[in-house]
Amino acid sequence: ADQLPISSVRQGEVPGIHTIKYDSDVDFIEITHSAKSRRGFAFGVVLAAEFTLGKKGLLSMKDMLGF
Repeated sequence: ADQLPISSVRQGEVPGIHTIKYDSDVDFIEITHSAKSRRGFAFGVVLAAEFTLGKKGLLSMKDMLGF
């Protein structure tokens, strides 16, 4: 109850399929995001680089996204 199992599989040329699964005794919920190309990941890298410009210290996604 106090652990969250996480697994990761890298498969060839698949740009990115990310799935979050919740399983309980009464139901199962699954949300999947499938990237069509690496273009979105590259865009995110550029946004993060621009955000960090001129900043010092350890930054997190919370800093960048504001929530």
